[in-house]
Amino acid sequence: MRRSIALLAVSMALVSCKHDSTEQPPKTSQGWSTADQYSWYRGSQGSRLLPLSWLLALEEAQSDQLFLRPESVERLGYLLPEKDDKVQLPIGFAIDRGPIGKDMATDIRWAAGQKDDVPWVGLNCSACHTAQIKAGDRMLRIDGGPTLADFQSFVRGLNAALVATATDRAKFHRFAPAVLCDENLGRPLGAEPKRACPIDAAAEQSLKVALDKLVKRQQGIAALNQTDSAYGYARLDAVGHIFNKVAYLVQAQDQFGGPPDAPVSYPIIWNVHQHDFVQWNGIAPNKGA
Repeated sequence: MRRSIALLAVSMALVSCKHDSTEQPPKTSQGWSTADQYSWYRGSQGSRLLPLSWLLALEEAQSDQLFLRPESVERLGYLLPEKDDKVQLPIGFAIDRGPIGKDMATDIRWAAGQKDDVPWVGLNCSACHTAQIKAGDRMLRIDGGPTLADFQSFVRGLNAALVATATDRAKFHRFAPAVLCDENLGRPLGAEPKRACPIDAAAEQSLKVALDKLVKRQQGIAALNQTDSAYGYARLDAVGHIFNKVAYLVQAQDQFGGPPDAPVSYPIIWNVHQHDFVQWNGIAPNKGA
């Protein structure tokens, strides 16, 4: 298995992994139907990072360019959606709907009459376990392979963008109408949101309170994840991040965390059914279906 992983890593290092969204990666012979593959890319696993409308309206911390535009997605190593994908988000960015969980710090409301099924965005397994190799004019999508994404930079950039939006009045005044006016959440990735609709001061203030609440949550989690370890591309201390986020969300008495300073390469996961334990350090028994 180690030899297979090493060969795959070398292959990926020798080719360009930049994805032109006009190309269609060829089907791989993994025994999946198109529906199976799409479920892998878009199925929610309960992760909620921030509301969908917020993510689509968010600008970079240091500019007025949208945070989630194709150039930044590619720079961070995530894979772009196909043009005909009804969910115009990077591969593995999944929409989650349903009752807002108060215990999970996502009970955030910002609009009058807001329903419980407001869409949120989180990452599912395919964000970290989908690979793509490009050599010349040929491209291969590998479902279950290791991503080359830079998760650490993505989260830090997202948090910086949220803080800037909450503290920079000009940014917030562009953010508010984009969130409160835009109903076209399926527009192409990076397309400017609609901002032309009347917004009163009360609606803006409600959104600002909700934004401050989310920023506080993200800063609390970031404090637990503080580390001098620079992961770079294709590496992550996933166990450390998961532990710290759960610790923060549970808000247990005498809560503690640990710096996620043990980044490892993303493993292949198409052979998970053969393992007695999963995760690199074998902490989780694999009980199967």
